[in-house]
Amino acid sequence: MKKNQIIFYLLIFILYLLFGQSYIVVLPSTKKCVRNEIRMVFYILEIGDSKKEIRQKINSLNLSHLHFFKKSTVIFSPFEWGAKNWEIYFNIVDDKLSGIMIRTADSIRQHPKNAPPDKGDIFERWKTVEIIEVD
Repeated sequence: MKKNQIIFYLLIFILYLLFGQSYIVVLPSTKKCVRNEIRMVFYILEIGDSKKEIRQKINSLNLSHLHFFKKSTVIFSPFEWGAKNWEIYFNIVDDKLSGIMIRTADSIRQHPKNAPPDKGDIFERWKTVEIIEVD
């Protein structure tokens, strides 16, 4: 390899270390904060809440780590290596919350061991899915 190529690849590697890892690696203290925010959302919502009530309750929490899109029924958390970050899924029927569950980003089947149990009716299309507990 030429000296210029080595310098170029070294520069790319340094940029990855500085910026790229922040999207992949979540520090243990941050992971704890993120999961606490997810639990707060989970416990503040009640079966039967309207879409408007859901938005109001989530907005009242002033969350700093979670991503919630207006038309989505999923709340995303920052990426963790191995797709172990938690996500919250909502089941909305007739504009009312009928179920809520926490899963890992890796699979809708993976219920984190330390996450609260599902609330309400889970999604029809997922009732036949075997749920497994993961770390």
